[in-house]
Amino acid sequence: MAFAILSPICTGQQLPSSISPIEYSFNKDAIPEMNGYKSVYIRRIEPDGIGIIHECGAAKIPIEKLTHEQCIHYNLTFESAAEYRKTLAKNELAALRRLQQLELQEYQRRQPQPPPPRPRPNFITAQQVKDAWIRQIQPPGRLDRNYKELIRNYYNSIASIRAGSRDTEAEEAAAKYNKNLAIRAGELETAKIYESEIARIDREETTRQERASAAAEAERVSRDNLELRNRLLNLENLLREKSCTR
Repeated sequence: MAFAILSPICTGQQLPSSISPIEYSFNKDAIPEMNGYKSVYIRRIEPDGIGIIHECGAAKIPIEKLTHEQCIHYNLTFESAAEYRKTLAKNELAALRRLQQLELQEYQRRQPQPPPPRPRPNFITAQQVKDAWIRQIQPPGRLDRNYKELIRNYYNSIASIRAGSRDTEAEEAAAKYNKNLAIRAGELETAKIYESEIARIDREETTRQERASAAAEAERVSRDNLELRNRLLNLENLLREKSCTR
């Protein structure tokens, strides 16, 4: 009950003046008997009952146990009591919610803070590798010997990279760099993806080299066959000429 009495003050919600408790001092004359209590001192008049001090301690007599005459004497009504109790209930609920909020905040404050998220690795692309290669190509100086040939080779090298002559090499360099970066960052699944990319590039490069080798071999065979046919043709012509001279 003490909490209920203090809760309007704690929450800051003011009670209407018509139902505010009335405090009494202790130096009033004792009432010999009141509602079964002996040597009663009126300590506090509340809208829903009377707080008393008696010979055995303290108590509150609710309005429901007061006589009609007592209610009139102390200016108590059931309507004011209901409004007073409703206000106290709201205040108690608000105080409880504030207490729960404070407890939650304190609990959250005591919880260990999670480590900050690891920054995402700065993966690169094959185009970035090609751009880096181009920046590394140093242009010749105008005082260099054979400047015209050197500057022509400089622009041809840049044009060749941009045209895609080293695309596969750039893709492989980017994949290897990104794989190592993912391993250092602890992203093993990402590292596996780049490992698969490296394996794919290697397979394609192997296939390309095999096809180029096969094409070169076919060209060599074709050239050898052509040379052999030319020799046979020359030999036939030579034999025909000798036959005619006879």
